[in-house]
Amino acid sequence: MLRFRTLTERIMPLIRVLAYRIAVGAFVAVFANVTSSQVGPAAAPVSNVTDTYFGVAVPDPYRSLEDMKNPDVASWMKAQAAHTRAVLDRVPQRDKLLAEISRNGDAAAARVSSVQISADHVYYLKRLANENIPKLYVRQGFAGKERLLVDPDALPAPAGKHNAIDFYAPSPDNRHVAFGLSPGGSEESVLRVVDVATGKETGDVIDRANFAQPTFLPDGRMIYSRMQKLATDAPVTDKYLNQRVFVHRLGDDPEKDQPILGAGVSPQTVVQPAELVFAGNPIGSRFVIGAVVNGVQNEIKVFSAPLASLDGDKTPWIRIADNNDEVTDMAVHGDVLYLLPHKGASHFKVLK
Repeated sequence: MLRFRTLTERIMPLIRVLAYRIAVGAFVAVFANVTSSQVGPAAAPVSNVTDTYFGVAVPDPYRSLEDMKNPDVASWMKAQAAHTRAVLDRVPQRDKLLAEISRNGDAAAARVSSVQISADHVYYLKRLANENIPKLYVRQGFAGKERLLVDPDALPAPAGKHNAIDFYAPSPDNRHVAFGLSPGGSEESVLRVVDVATGKETGDVIDRANFAQPTFLPDGRMIYSRMQKLATDAPVTDKYLNQRVFVHRLGDDPEKDQPILGAGVSPQTVVQPAELVFAGNPIGSRFVIGAVVNGVQNEIKVFSAPLASLDGDKTPWIRIADNNDEVTDMAVHGDVLYLLPHKGASHFKVLK
């Protein structure tokens, strides 16, 4: 048996290589037969343009292809498409393969992402092969019946644009789901809330909710981040400054929501105008954890405050880590906080 296995182990790779070469050779032969009688389309139009960067001349002979309104460019692209179509149409058994894909593809090729579990409810985004935008579904248990909860295509959108779900967060009691909706994939999120039982929206609509990261508190209130409202004469570069974390009670006017974290909100937290702020109450914890992120910097600031003491700008935040503590990630289990710093540890370490 030992000698047989050794012989098999030596021969099988050779057989696989031989089979692979035969398959590739057959494909090349078939494709050559398909394309041998085809005459390729005209060469791309050339228009020599030279730019000089820091004293170095950089020629670009195909700059004209960027001009989609140029009739020569449009004609060339159409010729390319027609040639490709003719080649593909002559591939043997392509029609049968296309029919098989068309018959089974939409359901078989569904893509599921962003799975979240809250108690016995399972939430996820799913997009079928014939759909452009994922939709939000829910089921009670993995074996439960799937139910469509949010369909972006069914919600109003600007003319000529589609809606997209940027993020979502279910409440711990599975009564509500907060989700961000933006038109045309712009990520200009508008925060909305849907009732899980009825599938109807609550009417809570909060704009400027880019990167809102909503989470629900045990009493049904919602914590979320919101960009500042720019003055009419403010430069567009101020858009991402002074983001703040707010607490919202469903049904209330969001313009009256009180901030709890952000630049200038509390003297107990040092937050710069350009830093982004997020906060949430991990399930089962008596604390709210705040994170302050400086652009693409890996190191973050971490704050905590008792859940029972949330009180707008009077929230008693305690600083746990500053940027110079070099914390890059964190996790919460109950009232225990775990940090992942690299200060004095090139391969990182875990602190409790």
